[in-house]
Amino acid sequence: MKRIFCWLNKYAEEAILSVLLAAMTCVMFMQICLRFIFHNTLIWPEEFSRYCFIYTAFFCIPLCIKLNKMLKVDIIVNFVPEKIRGYVLYLGDLVAFAIWTFLWVYSFDVLTNALENPSYSQTMGFNEAWIYGMPCVALGLATFRGIQRLIIEGKKLFRRT
Repeated sequence: MKRIFCWLNKYAEEAILSVLLAAMTCVMFMQICLRFIFHNTLIWPEEFSRYCFIYTAFFCIPLCIKLNKMLKVDIIVNFVPEKIRGYVLYLGDLVAFAIWTFLWVYSFDVLTNALENPSYSQTMGFNEAWIYGMPCVALGLATFRGIQRLIIEGKKLFRRT
């Protein structure tokens, strides 16, 4: 069981993103072949690819947090003295964590509204709560990765002092 959790901790986002991108690529390749070879198209692949792309965008957030590759404006960090630079960076991580947590909490409101007032996708016919539920999962994972980042950076920062 510990091996499974270690694997998920290391590769969860990469596995999800790989499956989403592979599915999107295969479906759109099929659509292109149908269009240009058989002169016939399906109506659902564009919508499917759009949803995969949306899911991919949301699951890139926790991956960037985990890899510490979030976009940062470091002009303020460069102006502070070297002694407090780590604290300013930690404060930035703390603010980012607060934003992801805020978005995660309010994504439940969006999901609840989608479940109470169901609507269905145009071509695929499934409940759009599946679409609105994905930010809950991805932002929850981003919040978890934010906690991990705060712990890792906090250990480095406060061990030095």
